[in-house]
Amino acid sequence: MIMSTQNQLFKVLLPSSPCILPLLRSKFRKAFPRRRLTTNNFSTQAITRQLSVEQEQNIIDLETKGHTIVNGLFSTEEIKKMQADYKGIRKTAMSIIDEEPAQPRVWEENGDVTTSQYWLRDDKVILQAGVGRYDLWRGFNTGFFASEALVNNPKLEPILKHCLVDNYGSYRGMILSDPGSSDQYFHRDTDPLENVGSKGKALMAVDDFYFTCLIPVTGDVTPENGPTEFLEGSHRHCSDEFEGLEEAEVCCPLGSAVLFNGKINHRGKGNRSEKDDRAVVYAVYHKEWYNDQFRKGVDQT
Repeated sequence: MIMSTQNQLFKVLLPSSPCILPLLRSKFRKAFPRRRLTTNNFSTQAITRQLSVEQEQNIIDLETKGHTIVNGLFSTEEIKKMQADYKGIRKTAMSIIDEEPAQPRVWEENGDVTTSQYWLRDDKVILQAGVGRYDLWRGFNTGFFASEALVNNPKLEPILKHCLVDNYGSYRGMILSDPGSSDQYFHRDTDPLENVGSKGKALMAVDDFYFTCLIPVTGDVTPENGPTEFLEGSHRHCSDEFEGLEEAEVCCPLGSAVLFNGKINHRGKGNRSEKDDRAVVYAVYHKEWYNDQFRKGVDQT
């Protein structure tokens, strides 16, 4: 596998102390002029001064790989509250899946036709994301999942502020992956921004505007119960340029989160455990001009 220019640069310049970071940012901007670090004359210099060394590394990972682990977001008490609220949400979701008729869903992803199904009840929408995998997309944002600890997490927010600058909002959903579930289809979380086709050429011309945060609920995300698999660097490439990019499965401990660019091609891996009903919350952060309140192939009339 040929190492990318980005990886070569950061392999040499990865910071061993905070004093290296100003030099790293200077080299970074010269090497990657396509990634604009100022918007509407708003300087990110003041923002980066507020970041820890770990948060600076998170930002480097997001640029080079497209994903990063943000450690230690939640306290033990917050985790207990999250798990308690999850039990009621899961019970409601499974009753919808068991009692409501599944609706067929067909759409195009990365130039290929993709098929799945979904369920509706009142204001709630559940999307199938592979056999035994369910995306609780709408109507489940209650309790801890609407709390300040999740909506405006103090450790996560500075990273988002750096990446999105201003004028962005958020919403939350949940992914259930039952034992024996299959691998999800590869996809980007964003629309390709093309009237015809889905390879992402127009998407590559737009500043980053969408980030997803995956937060374990029931326990650590492990190789057995279904980590997220990323096509590293695909957030900077159209789908017809994916050849040669490396795949990476990313696990995450309980209390931390996986943060990634919505442009990156990725999928959830199947749950190969015998009795671990693995669940993760996803928190989406995107610029206000982007409409994420629809899904292709889902009838919302």
